[in-house]
Parts: sequence; structure tokens; C-alpha cells
Amino acid sequence: MAIPPILPASPIVTLPRIPLPPEPSIPKEAKLAIVVAGVNYPRVKQGNIRPRQGKPRSQKSQWHRTYFHIANRYIQEWAFKSGGLNRAILFDFLEGEILEFVKGSSSEKTGTWLAPLRFPLEDANYRFRDTSGGVDVLRANPGKNPMAYWTGLSRYAASKSLDMAKDDIPIADYLADWRRWAEEENSLSIRDVYLMLHRCPARTLHELHFFGHSISQGPIIVNTVRLSPQSKLFDKDCRVDDFSSSIAKSVGFREAFARDAIIGIWGCDSDDRWKAAVLGPAMKEKPLGVPRRDAIELALSTTYARAFATHVGRAAHAPLPGSSGAHDGQDPDDGAKGLSLSPQLMHVHFGLCEAILAFYRDVIGISFPKTGLYRGHASLGRGYGRYPPP
Repeated sequence: MAIPPILPASPIVTLPRIPLPPEPSIPKEAKLAIVVAGVNYPRVKQGNIRPRQGKPRSQKSQWHRTYFHIANRYIQEWAFKSGGLNRAILFDFLEGEILEFVKGSSSEKTGTWLAPLRFPLEDANYRFRDTSGGVDVLRANPGKNPMAYWTGLSRYAASKSLDMAKDDIPIADYLADWRRWAEEENSLSIRDVYLMLHRCPARTLHELHFFGHSISQGPIIVNTVRLSPQSKLFDKDCRVDDFSSSIAKSVGFREAFARDAIIGIWGCDSDDRWKAAVLGPAMKEKPLGVPRRDAIELALSTTYARAFATHVGRAAHAPLPGSSGAHDGQDPDDGAKGLSLSPQLMHVHFGLCEAILAFYRDVIGISFPKTGLYRGHASLGRGYGRYPPP
């Protein structure tokens, strides 16, 4: 998609100049976890529910914050107990907050707010792009179509006196000044997470987890649209090419990770077309021929998990291509009955994917973490594959 030239413009709003609290003072002996909580992005099978369903920071919104609750459960029931960690930083993308938890302090249970100041995400910015009938608009009422988050859309609408509840947005007009709208929204970005990694003292980060949806290219934190390869202003999600940025290339970014650090990517990596064209035929081919093995290896080599493991020299645990995730104790999964999954977080859907995981284990040679946080199935753990560093 061609992007119109970026036009210079002055802001339509003035961002509040609130004194920012200091950055977290992480001692060099800390055992730290960094946790990213994604939002429940609207999907067709979810009826296109809005992630929040309530005003920012309202009690009503708490009912639809699956990944925020999972992230808190991980901190309280694993990191500060069996995991042996003593500090955690949680990025709450929905509310635009960064919370620090310190074991044994007043912040252990609820956390304390950290800089930088960010705004909550706005539900109305989730839109369906409709290019049918010779139009190119972002629909206010998408029906059964899946939606993505268009950063700064409400800022644009305010400048045009549009009603976000009912007015469609002509995308060409919106894109003509897209940098302006993105900068004015000032919500959390994946860059904030990477910057925190860059600032951590060497070897203090023992676990990094992304809780949410996921695809091969990386965790889906917000389900944003990337309009330009040169800019991540709109893109709040993880991508393979993130590791070419100056922050990720910094020595501090790589040295933050302890020697035994775990990188956990949760959720799915389910591409039905790829599964039908590549994985399904490969599972039926006995013995597996070189062309299909190469196709499987190529899919593994181009994942975000492999890129992260390669970049920092630490193992990443992630869903394998073609596998679907499930929430512990919530999603129906007959294959998970009797498994010890504690704390209740997420696992790969064994009822749908056990044969797929066995194929990766027995034919491709993928190993699965089965101890500690990943304890579960006797030979598959929680079903997340291990991407070792080179």
C-alpha cells in the first residue's frame, strides 16, 4: 500500500506536562521478570467485542482483561514463589501503564506506577478496513469482519468533528497526516518494552514473557497496523525486524539477560493456509522428504522466537507453526485433562495439536520445556517448543 507524503502539522492537542517519576532503580543483584500483557483484540469468533467494554481504568473493563490477569497470576504464583524471582515489571498496554512489583515490599501485590506517562488505548480506534465497492474506509460498524487498531484515529476524528460512534473514516485523508495522529495518541509501544530491556543492569533479567495472541512474526499485543517499514509509530506489536533497531542492537539490550534467562511467547501460531499447504502434507509423508522438511525448517527459521533467541543468545519458548493456544482452566481441551498446569496461564491446545507437536518432536527434532513453569504433559510440557540460541 502506497503511503501519501507526510505533511508537517502542528498538534491539535497539548500533551500534559506531568512530572515523570524516576525510572525503576533495579539493583545489580535483582532477579527480574518483565511481563507484557496484551489486549483481547476483536476477532470474528469473539463477536468483535471491544477489548475494554468500559471506560479506561474502570471496574467494568476488568472483566475483559484476560492477559492482564494472566500476567498478574504469573508474577504472584510463579515469579515470586517457585520461580525464585524478586522483582517484576508489567507492561499493561490497554491502560497505558507500567507497573513495578517488588517482593517483600508494599508493591508486591498491586505494583507501583512507573514512567513513562502514556495514554490508555481507545476502543473506538478498532476499525475494519473496507475496500469493497470502490471505497477505502475504516468502518465504524464492522459487523462480523475482524478489526485492527488504528493508532490516533480518534485524534483525527476530533480534528474533523466526526462522530466516532457512527462515522466511517476515509483512509486516504487519515493517512495524509498519520504521523501526527500517532504521536498525539501517546499510548504504549513495543519500543517502550525494548527500551526497558536496554536499561536493565547486566544479567538481571531472568524471564521475559509476552502474554496474548501470537503469530510467527511475533506476539500480537494490540493488533495494530504497520503502515511503513521505516516507522513503528502505529505498530505496537512485535515483529522479526525489530532486532535491526538501534535499541535492540545496543550492548545493554543483549547483556540484560541472565545466562539462564527464559524468553516466553504465549498464544498461537496458527495459519490455516500454511497448515493445509505445508504442515498437513508433511505429517502424512513417510519418510519426510527433503523439500517438505526444508519448508518446515524455513518456517521455523523466520519466526520472532528464533530471531529473539539468535539476537540475545538465550532460548525462546514459543508456539510452533500450525499450533493453537488455549487458556488453562477456561478453554475446552479434552487433551489437557489430568495435566498439572500450575499456575493457570496458557498452553497449546492438546486436543487439536498433540499430533502436530509429536511430529515436531519425533520428525523435526524440536524439544519442549517440561519443568518449572512449563510442567504439564509428560513429553510436551505446556506444548511450547524450544528455540535454542545458535
